[in-house]
Amino acid sequence: MTLLEQFIGYPMAAPESAAMRRLRFTFISLALLSSLLILSIGMMVPLFGRVFVGAFLALALLLTGGVGALFFFKKWRIDDQYLGERSGEGEGEQM
Repeated sequence: MTLLEQFIGYPMAAPESAAMRRLRFTFISLALLSSLLILSIGMMVPLFGRVFVGAFLALALLLTGGVGALFFFKKWRIDDQYLGERSGEGEGEQM
């Protein structure tokens, strides 16, 4: 486990696939980009103009929210399926 994974960890029930790992790092990268954009608004507006900076920030925030929602939805679904299989409670089984 790398230092970044230890710093930005999250509870995992199911083993992480390569696709989920890429999605997690994409979400983290977009969140960092959004925070850097917010912090640098004062410097960027005189250089690029208010409209361009506002549009770029809105796009970054929308992408971050969308990728975050996708990541957490998939993560919860995969974890529920994994925990259901481990406990022996399938959806088709009756008690």
